[in-house]
Amino acid sequence: MHATRKMIIELLLARCPDSEKIQELAAQYGSEESRFEKKNEDCLLCGLCVRMCRERMGQTAIGFTNRGPERKVTTPFEELSEVCMGCSSCKSVCPAGGVEPEKVCTHEIVPLTSAFDENMSGRSAMYILFPQAIPNKAMVDAENCVHLLTGKCEVCKEVCEADAIDFEQEEKEVELDVGAVIVAPGFEEFDAKLKGEYGYGDYPNVVTSIEFERILSASGPYRGQILRPSDLKHPKKVAFIQCVGARPTDKTTRSNSSSINSPLSSTYRITRFFVC
Repeated sequence: MHATRKMIIELLLARCPDSEKIQELAAQYGSEESRFEKKNEDCLLCGLCVRMCRERMGQTAIGFTNRGPERKVTTPFEELSEVCMGCSSCKSVCPAGGVEPEKVCTHEIVPLTSAFDENMSGRSAMYILFPQAIPNKAMVDAENCVHLLTGKCEVCKEVCEADAIDFEQEEKEVELDVGAVIVAPGFEEFDAKLKGEYGYGDYPNVVTSIEFERILSASGPYRGQILRPSDLKHPKKVAFIQCVGARPTDKTTRSNSSSINSPLSSTYRITRFFVC
């Protein structure tokens, strides 16, 4: 049995040698390299993407076509599918990482991003607002949840060991007796795109101070590593431009920088010592 499984793994490894999941599985069976000729394909023909689309999402955006060595997964008539919802569930189950929903769907696929991480990290339709949230419970994005939109999926409910997911819940108001109320209205963040001369919005490695704070955070998009958003590599140099939008010279500026930028720049000087 072990020898049979090892041979199957080597066949899969030969077909998709760049698949990390197949590489990990092959390593468990002691097969670092396949004895068979490499095909360098990006599809194992496992059918997980087809089953996910059809059985869980209730759609038929993709399927098998042809037979024998010509067999492949594609859309009907090999044209962009109008029934594809752009949920990317096919991509999430692909062990070879070869599914590209953009080449399947006629709709524009917009990834779900975390507002708390300044949209630098992704999230699912079932997510916790931010680390250490009170209450620390997941919420459902009703605008993007496949089940709430179509009545299908429910994968999260099936895998939840605590059986805590209830799609029938609705928003409600609760009155509480408290001794004091803290009003924290916050502030309106300056739109850095108004200062186009610094390249924010045009160059992915130009970030605001709040985005940089999330990059530094251990719970941030890069788990505390200082990486460039463009290629996720460590930067060799870092430059800081202070007081952007805070010098009262035109309508795109605000004169409230001194109380914020001074302590902020002190913090960044400590950080800069390690980065550069």
